[in-house]
Amino acid sequence: MIFCPNYIAGKWQDTGQPHPIRNPADVTEIVAEAHLADAALAKQAVEAADSAWDSWRTSAGGERGHLLRQVLATLQARRADLAHTITLENGKTLRESEAEVDAAIKEATYQLDFVQTHLVETWDGHEVRHEPLGVALLLTPWNFPLATVLRKMVPALAAGNTVVLKPSELTPATAVELFRVVDAVGLPAGVANLVLGEGPVVGTTLSQHPAVRAISFTGSTPVGLQLAESLGRRDVRLQAEMGGANAVVVLADADLEAAAEAAVSHGFACCGQWCTGTSRVIVERSVYEEMLQRLTKRTQKIVPGNGLDARATMGPLISQPQLQKVESVVAEALRHGARLVTGGKRPTGSAFERGHFFEPTILADVTSEMAVAREEIFGPVLLVLPAHDADEARVLANHTPYGLAFSVFTQDAEQAERFVREVEAGVCHINLPTAYRDPAFPLLGWKDSGRGWPEAGKYGLEFFTRPKAVYRQVDVG
Repeated sequence: MIFCPNYIAGKWQDTGQPHPIRNPADVTEIVAEAHLADAALAKQAVEAADSAWDSWRTSAGGERGHLLRQVLATLQARRADLAHTITLENGKTLRESEAEVDAAIKEATYQLDFVQTHLVETWDGHEVRHEPLGVALLLTPWNFPLATVLRKMVPALAAGNTVVLKPSELTPATAVELFRVVDAVGLPAGVANLVLGEGPVVGTTLSQHPAVRAISFTGSTPVGLQLAESLGRRDVRLQAEMGGANAVVVLADADLEAAAEAAVSHGFACCGQWCTGTSRVIVERSVYEEMLQRLTKRTQKIVPGNGLDARATMGPLISQPQLQKVESVVAEALRHGARLVTGGKRPTGSAFERGHFFEPTILADVTSEMAVAREEIFGPVLLVLPAHDADEARVLANHTPYGLAFSVFTQDAEQAERFVREVEAGVCHINLPTAYRDPAFPLLGWKDSGRGWPEAGKYGLEFFTRPKAVYRQVDVG
């Protein structure tokens, strides 16, 4: 069992209420014990970060970079242990956890390199200096407990900010393992602080503390919108990456096999609990049944199971409430006329009795009038919607309050460009899966999928700093 204390001002603190973390694949197995902070401990963490900021921001950028590279190198050396921890508390397959560790380190390395080379930019003898803001509060989700943390923490620290991290209370062990590395490398006390706690208990204390200058949040849309509203007139930067109901549009001229592979692989990865994963497949009517057959054939090959079982290709949902939500959504869709093609229930058998498992599910003949077509499911359910033509497909793609990721499959470059131009989503793809990303590109949601600044790419630097223009007299003669 992993012991999970808080980490404040360079010291581990096991004060707080002990809380068991259970394996989503077998809830009888307690994999970690987290000591959840109260408001007083959360306040201590912000104060520690505030006290450490002046010396950290004035330290040489190369010194900060050296320490952070040591952190990343140590994480790489501990890849197997980290992946195992992620699977234990999150449930995703070990292959998925290993991929998360690899992607997290790759992106963090890019961010570190970018920040270090762009802190000062010069033109004609003048400068733009990117200076740190102060204390950055990082609020991260359970579905990618390492990747989202590093995406925020590395550029924040590299730029000279100090940080307070509050990970999801469902997956604290991965964050604790990261901070064990931070502690071993020897980041100065107070530069990076870890608060384990539930949002309703510590969230307000953290987000409303006057020393906090930036908040980077990844999580649900209701919580993100509430956070944005609470900041009001305060001079606090907000970066909120929230929910999605991402669509893949498949036109009649598309490579149907490639489209089916993209939709299934990115629809059921991480048991569908992926902000940029695919939840809706909008198919032009003339190839609708053929596409549905290809989707079904691939989906039925998915093997649910414990993420540590090498035979499993899809793990469980994170929690009982999430399982109940998925069951409810599927039942509601069927009541309103959706057609169940495959899945639709909890799998049977002793291997699944103690976990939050749900079969990979395809619902066909979904219409825009159904609530399920507009909401975020965050589970292993693909919705398949017919469209008469490309024009209707564009309308259906936009028929949701979310606007995070989108993909269109077609051989018509002009048609693809029209989709990219007219679809309201921050991350668009042509003949690629909805979750495809490059570390150099921004991650951002439109509509109710995002608020404030984008993250990733150059925005890792831009969000966590403020520019200062410095002009120098140039000698003439």
